[in-house]
Amino acid sequence: MCHDLAWRFPGKAEGTMKKVIGWILLFLLIFWIGTNPSPAADVARSIGDGIAEIFRNIGTFFSELANG
Repeated sequence: MCHDLAWRFPGKAEGTMKKVIGWILLFLLIFWIGTNPSPAADVARSIGDGIAEIFRNIGTFFSELANG
């Protein structure tokens, strides 16, 4: 029966599965933060530092490009 619905509405089943997986991942992330706040903060800080470094390097690239 479910297979029949997936055939009639091809995009519906995949969208539902993505939502379910997204909610499960969100729940696991919140659970991880709640049970291990210090390591979770370290990971978040590391990710933030990495993103900041990327933008710093892009700024350096354009600065060097402009200065020739």
